[in-house]
Amino acid sequence: GCATLHREQAPKFRGLYGMNRSEKRVAQPVSVAIWRKDGQARHVELAVCRLDQTREMWILLDITEHDQAAQALRRSEDHLRSIVTAAADAIITIDEHGLIDTFNPAAERIFGYTAAEVIGQNVRLLMPPPYHDAHDGYMARYLKTRVTHIIGIGREVLGLTKSGATFPLDLAVSEIGDLGLFTGILRDLTD
Repeated sequence: GCATLHREQAPKFRGLYGMNRSEKRVAQPVSVAIWRKDGQARHVELAVCRLDQTREMWILLDITEHDQAAQALRRSEDHLRSIVTAAADAIITIDEHGLIDTFNPAAERIFGYTAAEVIGQNVRLLMPPPYHDAHDGYMARYLKTRVTHIIGIGREVLGLTKSGATFPLDLAVSEIGDLGLFTGILRDLTD
């Protein structure tokens, strides 16, 4: 169908056309806002390729839905980040090797480490013996058998602070889909 450019997009469009008329064979794609006949605004990416001295190929790719999906994803990520940041309970995510991926502000308060100090470290850092020594075996067994022993079941464990003090925690673990990540939600049970 026919479309018209948004008035403010016309100079960019003309520039692309002019660039294509130069010696370059392919012009850099440009994002352009257009109006369809039905009045709907669309976001397209326009690329022009000169085939020879007299012929050009113009390619318009409608990226409106892609942009909307990307924007929705950013909003969802921002929403989730704000929940994790504001949570009163510690939220820690680890990968399948036990390496810490996320460490929220509540976890920083409870354990005494900053996120920067623990991200990329093995979660055993936050556990006293015997949990510390057994954790990698638990992970390996679960990844091999997919039989859950702690995932989906809350239980009381001991945590280990940066200063070396131990304290009781309520721990709930869940697996994040097929991402190879696990989330632990921890509540300090110290009175």
